[in-house]
Amino acid sequence: MDKNYTFFNIIKSSFGFFGKNFKNLVMTMLVPVFLQIFGFAISVFPSLYLTKVLKLQGMELSSHVPVILLLLATGIFILCIGIWKYMLLMPSYCLACDDYDNNLSFNYKAYSDKTLERRSDFLKTLLWAALPGVIIFISHVIINIFCLIKGTDIAKLAFFLFIFVYTLIYIIYSLKILLVVQVFAFEPTKTPKEIFLLSLRYMSGINVFLALALMTFFTVATGALVKILSVFCGFVFSYFLTGEFALTLCDFLLSMLTLFLLPLYICSLTLLYKRIK
Repeated sequence: MDKNYTFFNIIKSSFGFFGKNFKNLVMTMLVPVFLQIFGFAISVFPSLYLTKVLKLQGMELSSHVPVILLLLATGIFILCIGIWKYMLLMPSYCLACDDYDNNLSFNYKAYSDKTLERRSDFLKTLLWAALPGVIIFISHVIINIFCLIKGTDIAKLAFFLFIFVYTLIYIIYSLKILLVVQVFAFEPTKTPKEIFLLSLRYMSGINVFLALALMTFFTVATGALVKILSVFCGFVFSYFLTGEFALTLCDFLLSMLTLFLLPLYICSLTLLYKRIK
């Protein structure tokens, strides 16, 4: 396989990995994706069905509140389990993509066993990566609230300026931590803190722009696919459900469908990691 990890070669190899192992990859994602779909569905759609389809209001709706709250709590719990199982797939896909790149066979059990042995370290690594983002978000909220309370023209201008600045900071930080899963997968001797710091160090210079180009490509391609399918899906669902609820259900199902594209993203970043190393 071509070891020249250019933008186009990374995309080509990522689609090759996804296509060759499509059945195996989908099978590994079925349970995590189903748990997320089921958890989100029982959290949101009962209340939507009662308010949008049955048009319940006031006292009629209030009698269903205990059931809605119970389903909401249960759904969130199931959704969290699904998300965690889904995230545990990421290091496994890194190892699988590396084997594909080296012309080796797909052995998901071996990848999964390696990940599960280190799942506590993986959680700590994700927390390290999330912590600066949380700090940035909290500081963003506090400063913007202060600007809104002041109410002066300068404060209003500062409010919009801070939104722009913090958005830019979020984008840069998100790019800097893109390889945290790959570093975790391929450098098992490192501590969670060291993995986080290495991810920041690896993403510099031209690699940041290449990562941005890759994520932009996959985001635009995924968005275009969802848009095309949503038109067809909305048309079909409108025969069975009311228009607004049909579109909501259709958009939800299609957004869940994009979860199956995870291996594409992970493989592209894995090949980017190999380019850097």
